Amino acid sequence: MNTKRHLLMLVGILILIGMWIFFYKVKILDLPLSPYGVSQVWTIESKIDFDATTGRSAKVEFFIPPTQAHFHRLDENFVSRNYGVTTDLAVDNRLSIWTIRHAPKTSQTLYYRAQFYFDEAFQGPNLSNRGITGRYLYTGAERAAQQTIISNARQQSVDSLSFATNVVKNLNNPDDGNAAILLNRDYSNANIAITAAKLLKGPTVEEGPNIISRLVYGFTLSETEVALQDIPLQIYLGIYDTEHGWRYIDPNSARVGLPPYFLIWRYGDQTPILGVEGGRNEQLTFSAIKREVNTLNVAQEEALQDHSILMTYSLFNLPIHTQEVYQVLIMVPLGALIILLLRSFVGIRTFGTFMPVLIALAFRKTHLLDGIILFTLIVSLGLTVRFYLEQLKLLLIPRLSAVLSTVIILMILLSLFSNQLDFQTGLSVALFPMVILTMIIERMSIVWEERNAWEAILQGIGSLFAAAIAYLAMSNLYMEHLFFVFPELLLVIIAIMLLLGCYHGYRLSELIRFRELIKKHDI
Repeated sequence: MNTKRHLLMLVGILILIGMWIFFYKVKILDLPLSPYGVSQVWTIESKIDFDATTGRSAKVEFFIPPTQAHFHRLDENFVSRNYGVTTDLAVDNRLSIWTIRHAPKTSQTLYYRAQFYFDEAFQGPNLSNRGITGRYLYTGAERAAQQTIISNARQQSVDSLSFATNVVKNLNNPDDGNAAILLNRDYSNANIAITAAKLLKGPTVEEGPNIISRLVYGFTLSETEVALQDIPLQIYLGIYDTEHGWRYIDPNSARVGLPPYFLIWRYGDQTPILGVEGGRNEQLTFSAIKREVNTLNVAQEEALQDHSILMTYSLFNLPIHTQEVYQVLIMVPLGALIILLLRSFVGIRTFGTFMPVLIALAFRKTHLLDGIILFTLIVSLGLTVRFYLEQLKLLLIPRLSAVLSTVIILMILLSLFSNQLDFQTGLSVALFPMVILTMIIERMSIVWEERNAWEAILQGIGSLFAAAIAYLAMSNLYMEHLFFVFPELLLVIIAIMLLLGCYHGYRLSELIRFRELIKKHDI
């Protein structure tokens, strides 16, 4: 295998691995590409109060929110004292069971707390087509009212959905004597939904209509960051058809569809959401509050819940101070790539490759314009000292040590004068890498002596220009976010560097330099 083919295979492997991990994190783990994304997160709390029977065991069965469309459950906690807690799946529902062998003779309080965030694209699991079982057989006047409402709804409908909405509309009509009989003049949403579910089932198989239906309990979450206390559970009527799946009807307005941000707490029938054995006077209250959380934090929590190995071994699990260090270091390869492009393609002359990158890192603290001024001032004064030491005919190591010490003294003096003048920018000079400044002064003086002053100044200006371009890229919040969240992109950076290593063509500066020869060749 020749060298070029080997290099291309290596580049392809690096890009493939880096981009595969990147797309996996974006598509599967939902890690955001922007540092400014926010998600709406609601904290829901349910409080259960009851009086325990002295010396007896207590058992509390409480339905908790199932996995559903548009809502991701980030976290949940069961807060109780001395109670054992288990959770179980019940068809499309989740049931929590709290037990204690000897309940104390005191008022008992149990808490369930969960966090949900809204995701319009999340479809949730496939729900079963199981509805309310059994049939309710009316007698006498109720039987006649039942048959009348079913007959009227059948004449006004063409499918199961329109039939169900017409049943709900008829039950909401206070002037309809049949509805008043079936509802016993109780026009609450819960009673209308329960009665409609009985009518949709039909008294017998022959009398139909035998529509699969069930009740849905939940509440609408607020779109504002306001705490909601004592939230009442709302009830909706759900019907199932093979073409569209479950459809939901408001028992008050007969409107089809759940409202926005409706959190389903339980699917089912008339079985209560809360059941207590070994206690009495049970009470259930709900509260909720919304807050906006960075999308990255939400995605990170969800990935950790799924035990994703990529998030387990991510930079986010490092200590905070270590993360701060890597947030800076991880941008160095990007700066090196920019310097490489400027040197290999544009032809900008600099003092090495890494010196401009380190200067760019210093610019992150001093800001660009102030950093350029301070850099130019320190290097100019340092060059003056360096030329003076040259007259003393010193050896290299003593001369470098003396220049380094002089640079530190100059930095101290600039900081002291800036502090007295209340010029805060001058205090940032201490952030410059002093060794790099010393080496730039030494390299610049050597170029000055061996070639000419213009070449030394040109390389100094090129280093500043390259450092400024690298700073703009390395200080960009989007780039910082991308490389810290997706460090696998460094593999792509390495692949690009390897490809650039094979370039042996002309630079842009050389095209300008030899433009006269090009004109003569064309003639």
